[in-house]
Amino acid sequence: MDRDTGSAEKAWRTPARHNHFSTGVPLPKSYLQACIDVVRGDTAKGRRSSKPALPFVEKLVTQSPQTEPRRAQLGLLYAFLGERGRRSEKENERWN
Repeated sequence: MDRDTGSAEKAWRTPARHNHFSTGVPLPKSYLQACIDVVRGDTAKGRRSSKPALPFVEKLVTQSPQTEPRRAQLGLLYAFLGERGRRSEKENERWN
């Protein structure tokens, strides 16, 4: 994203339902919108944008718990939602 939120939003608006980036992990558009919102400084909007992505990313981690990019993306969503500490401890126990 390199903090170029205009280009990031343009990429977000491509026809695909999910986007794949260098990690090869599919990301729902709501996840990408949440990242854009947070970079723009609108954390409240970022929190709202991230909620729809949570079940999708949690499922990815459940399917492949040792894949670090997926776990990192899930941790980022938890942080957006203000649940970083509580959820990360719980999830580490579940997937380790």
